Amino acid sequence: QILQGKIDRLQIAGRGLIWIAESKDREVPVRIALLELETGEIDVDRSHLEDGILAALDRPLQGGVRLVLTEADLNRSLQAWSQDEAEGIEVGSYRLHHPQIDCLTGDRLRVQVEVQEAENPDRLQVVFESGIRVSQSRYIEFVQPTLLVNGEAAPVELIQAFFGGSSQTIDLDRVLPNGTIGRLLKFEITSEQLELALFLQIDRQQ
Repeated sequence: QILQGKIDRLQIAGRGLIWIAESKDREVPVRIALLELETGEIDVDRSHLEDGILAALDRPLQGGVRLVLTEADLNRSLQAWSQDEAEGIEVGSYRLHHPQIDCLTGDRLRVQVEVQEAENPDRLQVVFESGIRVSQSRYIEFVQPTLLVNGEAAPVELIQAFFGGSSQTIDLDRVLPNGTIGRLLKFEITSEQLELALFLQIDRQQ
């Protein structure tokens, strides 16, 4: 069946895996504490495999993913990403220095970072904290978000600008690539790790 481009089911599981993320001129190792992947039937057109497996799909690919990332591993990756003290992490006209993630109980997350505007040597100490809730398996909602800048609470307008508008919700259907449907079956944050379970359906990519 494999030679014909068909697989009934694919299962992959591993602990302590390393994924290399590429960011401009550097490679950042990301340790995955736990990865479990299971797909349904995979059916591909072998004549299109040179364009990639997603371009060769004869039918939509469905599967489930369970992922566990620890706070310690996330912070090690962030440190590797921003290891150049002068450069930091470039995001638009800003540079981010010393980012840190804190996983809190009750499905809350805190992100601390020093923000430097281009051509300005001063750095702002920014702390963002929010609860995270999943609605209808599709919407990621930020619950009671707070934003501190140099120790002072930011106004509501700045928090809205932080989200790019008045909405404090991320719609998976809007952020995933065309032809991909994702549904969050589990999203849990404890004091040490983040765990999620995701269902995906991927159509053939043109």
